[in-house]
Amino acid sequence: MYVAKLNDLYLKKIVVENFYNGTKSINGQFTNSFRKAALFNDCDNKDVEILKRNGFKFYKLSETEVEE
Repeated sequence: MYVAKLNDLYLKKIVVENFYNGTKSINGQFTNSFRKAALFNDCDNKDVEILKRNGFKFYKLSETEVEE
């Protein structure tokens, strides 16, 4: 399992909203605790690549800490 981190905050939730005029809005919620962060199974899918291009870094999660 992996967690996404941007600067000093972990990604908790991300919502992509599509509007009728064709625009998209991405709203994210963040937390400073890795225990409340959203979990990712792998770091190779398309959604994760989009997050990586926008500055997120992914860290492997062990039982008690986050490892690079």
